[in-house]
Amino acid sequence: MMEPDPHNPYAAPTAQVDRPDEPLIDGMQMASRLSRLGANILDSIFLLLLSGAIALMFYYGNGEDAWLASLLGEDEDALPLGALVGITAVMFGSFAVLNVIPLMATGQTLAKRILGIRIVTEDGQQAGLARCLLRFMIPGLINQIPFVGHIFALVNALRIFHSDHRCLHDIMFQTRVVKV
Repeated sequence: MMEPDPHNPYAAPTAQVDRPDEPLIDGMQMASRLSRLGANILDSIFLLLLSGAIALMFYYGNGEDAWLASLLGEDEDALPLGALVGITAVMFGSFAVLNVIPLMATGQTLAKRILGIRIVTEDGQQAGLARCLLRFMIPGLINQIPFVGHIFALVNALRIFHSDHRCLHDIMFQTRVVKV
């Protein structure tokens, strides 16, 4: 192969343009931003499918169109508050089955396992259940605060573009998301 002519302004660039590997911090290879986003999206889809199927079973048991009539306020036999509380409890139960139990066992949700990433502490140990739950719940509660929550959510998400690939909730709870 011929060497490029250094005096030719129209020559193709010769710079190395390969994408660098994900950062290696304390001997751990950090998960890519895309794999973290993909895991979040997949977990949301799994939760939506499971809880949606359960909710449809509740509504279907009341008659095929009863849920629509109750939403529009046209049904006097709408679901009582107790049934709505039950549905909410089932939704939280489905969250526990999909996320809490796998997090407790391996530090991975179903989507994180599929994508080959897991949550660990800063020193590489398995993050405990309490830390994983707080890592999810506290930012979720902060996000509910009007105005402040929106700013927090934005800062939390944008923090992943730092060189260490950690979001604000990772820093708050001393965790990292690494490749398995």
